[in-house]
Amino acid sequence: CMSYTSPSGNYTWTQDGVYTDTISNSVGGDSIITISLSIDAMPYSTTFSNGYNTGYGVRVGNFVNELTGWGTYWDWDMATAFITKTTDGGLTYTSQSIPGNYIGGVYFVDLNTGYACGNNGSGNSIAKSTNGGATWITSTLPTAYINQLNTIKFLDALHGTAGGYGGALYVTTDGGNTW
Repeated sequence: CMSYTSPSGNYTWTQDGVYTDTISNSVGGDSIITISLSIDAMPYSTTFSNGYNTGYGVRVGNFVNELTGWGTYWDWDMATAFITKTTDGGLTYTSQSIPGNYIGGVYFVDLNTGYACGNNGSGNSIAKSTNGGATWITSTLPTAYINQLNTIKFLDALHGTAGGYGGALYVTTDGGNTW
Protein backbone atom coordinates (compact mmCIF):
# COMPACT_ATOMS: atom_id res chain seq x y z
CA CYS A 1 0.00 0.00 0.00
CA MET A 2 1.11 3.56 -0.54
CA SER A 3 -0.57 5.09 2.53
CA TYR A 4 -2.13 4.15 5.86
CA THR A 5 -5.08 5.82 7.58
CA SER A 6 -4.92 5.87 11.37
CA PRO A 7 -7.50 3.91 13.37
CA SER A 8 -9.18 7.16 14.46
CA GLY A 9 -9.38 8.31 10.84
CA ASN A 10 -7.69 11.60 11.74
CA TYR A 11 -4.38 10.95 9.95
CA THR A 12 -3.11 9.47 6.72
CA TRP A 13 0.58 8.60 6.63
CA THR A 14 2.61 7.99 3.48
CA GLN A 15 6.08 7.37 4.93
CA ASP A 16 7.68 4.83 7.24
CA GLY A 17 7.85 5.95 10.84
CA VAL A 18 6.55 5.70 14.38
CA TYR A 19 3.27 7.55 14.89
CA THR A 20 0.74 8.04 17.68
CA ASP A 21 -3.03 8.18 17.42
CA THR A 22 -5.69 8.93 20.01
CA ILE A 23 -8.86 6.87 20.03
CA SER A 24 -11.80 8.00 22.16
CA ASN A 25 -14.19 5.47 23.62
CA SER A 26 -17.89 5.76 24.38
CA VAL A 27 -17.41 6.67 28.08
CA GLY A 28 -15.07 9.58 27.42
CA GLY A 29 -11.71 7.89 28.01
CA ASP A 30 -8.92 8.19 25.50
CA SER A 31 -6.50 5.50 24.40
CA ILE A 32 -3.21 6.60 22.91
CA ILE A 33 -1.65 4.02 20.63
CA THR A 34 1.77 3.91 19.01
CA ILE A 35 2.02 2.61 15.46
CA SER A 36 5.31 1.49 13.92
CA LEU A 37 4.57 1.81 10.23
CA SER A 38 6.35 0.41 7.19
CA ILE A 39 4.93 1.45 3.82
CA ASP A 40 5.60 -1.16 1.13
CA ALA A 41 5.25 0.15 -2.39
CA MET A 42 3.79 -2.76 -4.33
CA PRO A 43 2.28 -2.33 -7.77
CA TYR A 44 -1.50 -2.83 -7.89
CA SER A 45 -1.44 -4.48 -11.27
CA THR A 46 1.32 -5.80 -13.45
CA THR A 47 1.66 -8.28 -16.30
CA PHE A 48 3.26 -11.72 -16.06
CA SER A 49 5.73 -12.83 -18.69
CA ASN A 50 3.02 -15.16 -20.02
CA GLY A 51 0.80 -12.14 -20.75
CA TYR A 52 -1.83 -12.62 -18.04
CA ASN A 53 -2.91 -9.47 -16.26
CA THR A 54 -2.81 -9.61 -12.47
CA GLY A 55 -5.60 -7.13 -11.86
CA TYR A 56 -7.67 -9.84 -10.16
CA GLY A 57 -7.11 -13.19 -8.48
CA VAL A 58 -3.76 -12.25 -6.92
CA ARG A 59 -2.80 -13.17 -3.36
CA VAL A 60 0.34 -11.78 -1.83
CA GLY A 61 3.05 -14.13 -0.64
CA ASN A 62 6.28 -12.71 0.67
CA PHE A 63 9.63 -11.22 -0.25
CA VAL A 64 12.87 -12.79 1.01
CA ASN A 65 14.90 -9.71 0.11
CA GLU A 66 14.30 -6.35 -1.54
CA LEU A 67 14.04 -7.86 -5.03
CA THR A 68 12.82 -11.46 -4.82
CA GLY A 69 9.29 -12.42 -3.83
CA TRP A 70 6.40 -14.75 -4.59
CA GLY A 71 2.62 -14.61 -4.70
CA THR A 72 -0.26 -16.68 -6.04
CA TYR A 73 -2.52 -15.98 -8.97
CA TRP A 74 -5.80 -17.59 -9.97
CA ASP A 75 -6.83 -17.08 -13.58
CA TRP A 76 -10.63 -17.41 -13.56
CA ASP A 77 -10.83 -17.55 -17.34
CA MET A 78 -8.45 -20.50 -17.58
CA ALA A 79 -9.41 -22.06 -14.20
CA THR A 80 -5.69 -22.39 -13.51
CA ALA A 81 -3.55 -21.44 -10.55
CA PHE A 82 -0.02 -20.09 -10.74
CA ILE A 83 2.75 -19.21 -8.36
CA THR A 84 4.19 -15.84 -9.35
CA LYS A 85 7.80 -14.82 -8.83
CA THR A 86 9.52 -11.48 -9.13
CA THR A 87 13.26 -10.84 -9.06
CA ASP A 88 13.08 -7.09 -9.66
CA GLY A 89 11.10 -5.87 -6.67
CA GLY A 90 7.67 -6.41 -8.22
CA LEU A 91 8.13 -4.63 -11.54
CA THR A 92 7.65 -7.86 -13.49
CA TYR A 93 6.50 -11.35 -12.57
CA THR A 94 6.88 -14.79 -14.10
CA SER A 95 4.50 -17.66 -13.47
CA GLN A 96 5.53 -21.00 -12.06
CA SER A 97 3.24 -24.01 -12.39
CA ILE A 98 2.40 -26.22 -9.45
CA PRO A 99 0.41 -29.44 -9.20
CA GLY A 100 -3.17 -28.92 -8.08
CA ASN A 101 -6.21 -26.95 -9.05
CA TYR A 102 -6.21 -24.32 -6.31
CA ILE A 103 -3.38 -22.41 -4.67
CA GLY A 104 -4.36 -20.40 -1.63
CA GLY A 105 -1.05 -19.17 -0.30
CA VAL A 106 2.69 -19.25 -0.79
CA TYR A 107 5.60 -18.53 1.54
CA PHE A 108 9.35 -18.75 1.01
CA VAL A 109 11.79 -18.96 3.92
CA ASP A 110 14.80 -18.20 1.70
CA LEU A 111 15.67 -17.94 -2.01
CA ASN A 112 15.26 -21.70 -2.50
CA THR A 113 12.85 -23.17 0.05
CA GLY A 114 9.17 -22.36 -0.25
CA TYR A 115 5.75 -23.77 0.52
CA ALA A 116 2.36 -23.42 -1.14
CA CYS A 117 -0.99 -24.51 0.22
CA GLY A 118 -4.40 -25.09 -1.27
CA ASN A 119 -6.50 -27.95 -2.55
CA ASN A 120 -5.25 -30.45 -5.12
CA GLY A 121 -8.67 -31.83 -6.03
CA SER A 122 -8.36 -34.71 -3.54
CA GLY A 123 -8.21 -32.58 -0.42
CA ASN A 124 -6.04 -30.04 1.32
CA SER A 125 -2.45 -30.08 0.15
CA ILE A 126 0.87 -28.42 0.84
CA ALA A 127 3.63 -28.34 -1.75
CA LYS A 128 7.32 -27.70 -1.08
CA SER A 129 10.00 -26.35 -3.40
CA THR A 130 13.72 -26.50 -2.72
CA ASN A 131 14.81 -24.75 -5.93
CA GLY A 132 13.13 -21.35 -5.86
CA GLY A 133 9.81 -22.63 -7.18
CA ALA A 134 11.09 -24.30 -10.36
CA THR A 135 9.61 -27.64 -9.20
CA TRP A 136 7.26 -28.64 -6.38
CA ILE A 137 6.52 -31.81 -4.44
CA THR A 138 2.90 -31.96 -3.29
CA SER A 139 1.50 -33.92 -0.37
CA THR A 140 -2.17 -34.43 0.42
CA LEU A 141 -2.94 -33.79 4.08
CA PRO A 142 -5.20 -35.76 6.39
CA THR A 143 -8.85 -35.02 5.66
CA ALA A 144 -9.65 -33.59 9.08
CA TYR A 145 -10.66 -30.38 7.32
CA ILE A 146 -12.59 -30.27 4.07
CA ASN A 147 -12.23 -26.54 3.47
CA GLN A 148 -9.48 -25.10 1.34
CA LEU A 149 -6.24 -23.85 2.82
CA ASN A 150 -5.60 -20.21 1.93
CA THR A 151 -2.61 -19.07 3.97
CA ILE A 152 0.79 -20.40 4.94
CA LYS A 153 3.55 -18.78 7.01
CA PHE A 154 6.85 -19.85 8.54
CA LEU A 155 8.57 -18.50 11.64
CA ASP A 156 11.89 -20.02 10.57
CA ALA A 157 13.09 -22.89 8.37
CA LEU A 158 11.43 -25.51 10.61
CA HIS A 159 8.29 -24.00 12.15
CA GLY A 160 5.27 -23.17 10.01
CA THR A 161 1.50 -23.08 9.94
CA ALA A 162 -1.10 -23.39 7.20
CA GLY A 163 -4.71 -22.38 7.70
CA GLY A 164 -7.95 -22.05 5.86
CA TYR A 165 -11.67 -21.70 5.90
CA GLY A 166 -13.70 -23.30 8.65
CA GLY A 167 -10.85 -23.29 11.14
CA ALA A 168 -8.50 -25.58 9.22
CA LEU A 169 -5.04 -25.45 10.81
CA TYR A 170 -1.93 -27.52 10.18
CA VAL A 171 1.40 -27.11 11.96
CA THR A 172 4.90 -28.34 11.13
CA THR A 173 8.00 -28.35 13.33
CA ASP A 174 10.27 -30.16 10.89
CA GLY A 175 10.36 -27.96 7.79
CA GLY A 176 7.23 -29.38 6.24
CA ASN A 177 8.17 -33.05 6.34
CA THR A 178 5.13 -33.72 8.52
CA TRP A 179 2.02 -31.62 9.21
